[in-house]
Amino acid sequence: TFGPSDAFFTVLSRSRKTLYTSKVITDPNPKFRESTTFHYSEDNRTVGIWVWDRDTITSNDLVGKCEEVDLLSLVDRPNYVLNLVDERNRPSGQLVITVSAQRQEPQQPFTVAQPTTAYSGRPAGMQLAGGPRQPSSMTIEVQEGRDLPSRDMYGANDAFFTIISRGGTTLYTSRVIKDANPKFRESVTVPFTEENSVVNIFVWDRDSYTSSDLVGKAEGIELMSLLNGSSHVLNLVDDRRRPSGQLVVSVSAAYESRQAASFKATASATPETITVDVIEGIDLPSRDLFGGNDAFFTIVSRSGKAVYTSKVHQEANPRFKEKATFQYTEDTRTISILVWDQDTLSSNDLIGQAENIDPLSLTNRPNHVLSLLDERGRPSGKLVVSITAAYREAQTVTHTVPPAPAPVTVAPAVADTYSIEVVEGRNLPSRDTFGPSDAFFTVVSKSGKTLYTSKVITDPNPKFRETATFVVSEDTAVIHLYAWDKDTLTSNDLIGKAENIDPSSLAGRRDQMVHLVDDRGRPSGQLIVNVTAAFRREAASQTFGPTPPRLAAAAAA
Repeated sequence: TFGPSDAFFTVLSRSRKTLYTSKVITDPNPKFRESTTFHYSEDNRTVGIWVWDRDTITSNDLVGKCEEVDLLSLVDRPNYVLNLVDERNRPSGQLVITVSAQRQEPQQPFTVAQPTTAYSGRPAGMQLAGGPRQPSSMTIEVQEGRDLPSRDMYGANDAFFTIISRGGTTLYTSRVIKDANPKFRESVTVPFTEENSVVNIFVWDRDSYTSSDLVGKAEGIELMSLLNGSSHVLNLVDDRRRPSGQLVVSVSAAYESRQAASFKATASATPETITVDVIEGIDLPSRDLFGGNDAFFTIVSRSGKAVYTSKVHQEANPRFKEKATFQYTEDTRTISILVWDQDTLSSNDLIGQAENIDPLSLTNRPNHVLSLLDERGRPSGKLVVSITAAYREAQTVTHTVPPAPAPVTVAPAVADTYSIEVVEGRNLPSRDTFGPSDAFFTVVSKSGKTLYTSKVITDPNPKFRETATFVVSEDTAVIHLYAWDKDTLTSNDLIGKAENIDPSSLAGRRDQMVHLVDDRGRPSGQLIVNVTAAFRREAASQTFGPTPPRLAAAAAA
């Protein structure tokens, strides 16, 4: 608006990867005199050069651009004038550039004479097993941000960064620093895996009342390419791929011996149970209209089954201090933790989630901070967790052959009927406009046949204490529980459901908590149930061992 532009330029590859960003010069005819060198590849055969006006409070403005610049065609044309155009392809100034190329000389083939008499330590031509060593872990240090544009209406950003793996797992979230050039000096060490070999770094502006705003991002960072012991400047871009500041980072690696790696692979064991201790939530954004949350969390398995639901805490930084212990199975090899805001009159609101967590990778990292993301992938607070694993001890069992027992006739026990007592409902969200739901439940068979319908109780935590008894059959091997809100003038509203319940898995276990979900798979309260089984004896019998004479005579009589 006033005076010349604060001009700088960027060089972009064909795939829009930023190859270079210049310094800022306040002049209508800036003397840049800056050069960049990069490897010539298929992605760099043509480049785009963009000139920008640096803005402190808002996003940078495009001054002009020249796209699809064929570099080889300009090698022998010094001080070539590029004509720039704006976003509407109108002339917008010129750039004077010079392009040079360094050609790689062809190398002569060479041979290595093999020793004939001297011993070389291993037979000629023998390769070390395992190929080149791979790092066991990588340490990423984010040192500082530079020239980060403000996303706040007044002043600098409340800046923080997140590091996310190729698979979308949040590896680290930094603290918040209010500065246009924040000195982070924070590092994170992660196991070197295929998923973690390439990461994305996002810089955000922390907002107290709304979701965080993206300041800039650097995507597709190959960690191995930064292993040279020096600091690297990453050029950030905003959502529209415009330059948006820089991050200074360094990467180091740790290696382990082949013997240690071999021993680790040999000694690995599968745990029997996993215990997740959710200690507290940090900086959870409010989802209520008047501040604060009624916060609770759920732990969900890979298939979407709710493994645990916590109680509700009315705090911005809730101290959960709750532990969930579950069997380590194929379905719980990865879990997700979702934090919700409990609503009485409507469905619960998602505060944030951490998905695809490998519990075993966190077993030796107490008080680990999980970064939460909202439904749009933006940072949304943190959870502090500790995870432990319990392993089954290897036992030596000595088998002895007992003397031949007397014949025993055993009739196998087969469940004849199941009785399901629904004790109460907990935290059932209201489906009425005013006040709690008029709640009742139904028990439904696999084919959809209603086996039982309870009475109606107007209470968010109804004490049902009703029992449904049914005969065991193919159709009742799996049942469904539904909680409804009774409406007089319209159809009943679904409060929540728990489907595909195997009654035999709950038989004999008192006060089992069944987690309900709504039509969109979101947590929607719980039901407390007791399941008992009535057994019958089959007429068929099985005889083990030889039959003594006295029992044989008794049987004949």
